[in-house]
Amino acid sequence: MTRARWMLGAAGALATMALGAALPASAAPAPDAITEITNAIDRTSWDGSYRYGPVRATQFSPGATNKWILTPKYDGSVTIQNVETRLCAQPEAFVPGAEVVTAPCNFSDVQDWRVQQRPEGTVLSPEIAPELAASVYEIGLPGSPVVLKHNRTFDPDRSSIFTISPF
Repeated sequence: MTRARWMLGAAGALATMALGAALPASAAPAPDAITEITNAIDRTSWDGSYRYGPVRATQFSPGATNKWILTPKYDGSVTIQNVETRLCAQPEAFVPGAEVVTAPCNFSDVQDWRVQQRPEGTVLSPEIAPELAASVYEIGLPGSPVVLKHNRTFDPDRSSIFTISPF
């Protein structure tokens, strides 16, 4: 009889754990926050208004083209989606100098980014190629494309250092 009660107690505990595991799905967190990705030195922000084209670093963007949603993934990476165009940021290639472009979100590894916090700001690297980092091609040049550069611990021109702030 004691063994039977123990078995029922264990079965009840398993059922409670199963219900408890399902509970967070029904109480899903609020939608991902809308952010602005701004260069730490010249204060230009990522602009995704060039549909299916390069992401540009601009001072002023019309509408929501400079607003992005960073969606966390299971492995710690994020996808970066433009609020206005609903397109995702991805490198056109995984080599230094390749532009960051917008493309339809397809949930592939190509669109996964690693967010690295450093004392001077945030570095965004492709999850596939963490040795590279998104950078403003030329600091101070209006409309400069966002490209990939080597991800260095010390970035002398700070072109790879961004602030990600809620909008």
